Amino acid sequence: MRKSAAIIFAFIISQFQAQQGAYYQQAAKYKMDIDVNAEKFTYQGKQTLEYTNNSPDELNVVYFHLYWNAFKPNSMMDQRVASQGKNGDGRLQKDGVSRLASIPKDQEGAQNIHWIKQNGKDLKFEVQETIMKVYLAEPIKPNSTTTFTMDWDSVIPQQIRRSGRNNREGVDMTMTQWYPKIAEYDYDGWATFDYLGREFHAPFSDFDVTIKINKDYVVGAGGILENPTEVKGYDANAKIKTDKDKKAAWRWTAKNILDFAWSADRDYSVESFNVPEGPKVYLVYQKNDKTKAWGESQPYITKYFQIMNAHFGKYVYPTYAFIQGGDGGMEYGMCTMILGEAKNVKDLMGLMAHEGSHSWYQQMLATNESVRPWMDEGFTSYAEGYTMYQLFPEDLPNPFVERLDAYRNFTKKESKNRLFG
Repeated sequence: MRKSAAIIFAFIISQFQAQQGAYYQQAAKYKMDIDVNAEKFTYQGKQTLEYTNNSPDELNVVYFHLYWNAFKPNSMMDQRVASQGKNGDGRLQKDGVSRLASIPKDQEGAQNIHWIKQNGKDLKFEVQETIMKVYLAEPIKPNSTTTFTMDWDSVIPQQIRRSGRNNREGVDMTMTQWYPKIAEYDYDGWATFDYLGREFHAPFSDFDVTIKINKDYVVGAGGILENPTEVKGYDANAKIKTDKDKKAAWRWTAKNILDFAWSADRDYSVESFNVPEGPKVYLVYQKNDKTKAWGESQPYITKYFQIMNAHFGKYVYPTYAFIQGGDGGMEYGMCTMILGEAKNVKDLMGLMAHEGSHSWYQQMLATNESVRPWMDEGFTSYAEGYTMYQLFPEDLPNPFVERLDAYRNFTKKESKNRLFG
């Protein structure tokens, strides 16, 4: 009976794979030059994108995400928050009213595309809020590469959700989902999800990003800083190199990640240490009485990565950065943005362990969070529970009892909403 079941299961899997076709992944290489006006919270962007179509399909259009267009009154995100009333996300509303509705005009998010070209030819494009549809001058055939060039400017929005200026702890710029990002194309077609304040998806990409910003700023990012001796914060012997506008140029590179995120503040301190067998970890935060736990976190972070490497597979990237920024905690390629203030090192490590564990499921496995969030959040929460139990042993019936209680409470609440909502 068991043998027959195994044969049937194998047959079903083989038929599913046959219908899906050969496995493939799209690939992208970004080269960006960014010029930041820190006083006005704006920046100019130039981008070259090499896009490789590894699918069996010929592509006649491509799509880009323009996430920051959501941060303004009457956007789809604003309407979604307004429709939820007091039951919605507290980070996006106040007293049941969407915070997006009251963003001042000069602090609305914006990504203004000046032009886009394919292999030097001008392209027509349409922007519908957070999605840009681009009509190609020539189709991208299977197993071929095309080059897009693009010029744009952006307004850094008021910090509402994950991205933006002047977060509640005084960080000047949290630069996440901040550039025109090509959408993923896979077996389900183009992943053109409007940004409503939820999760993200993208193809694996390489990045080479140069950021010009006032020399007094320190930048934290997910990637490798290629010129630490020319900028502030990373090398005690650095001689800051500036241009005529007193701006320093930060050059970051990263390979095979889903996105590139960074943050900038004049009061950042940078600490780094090596985890045995990797990665090199960076802590980028404002040192003060409310962030003392960061200074105590190094041995716990080291043990955390060692546990993850041993039990969940080795972290494949050379660096990882915990950066103070954002509105809670959100994972990105080779880094996370988290709030800096913490009661104690255990509370801080709970956040770091959760966001860090996303690197295995949201990043390395590239689960499509917009479609199957449980595949990322579920396994990430399991890894968080497992590692935190090792870091801070407690007399519990099992290391996941808090997660089980949270799930029970959630299902009870959902059942009640369905009956009486």
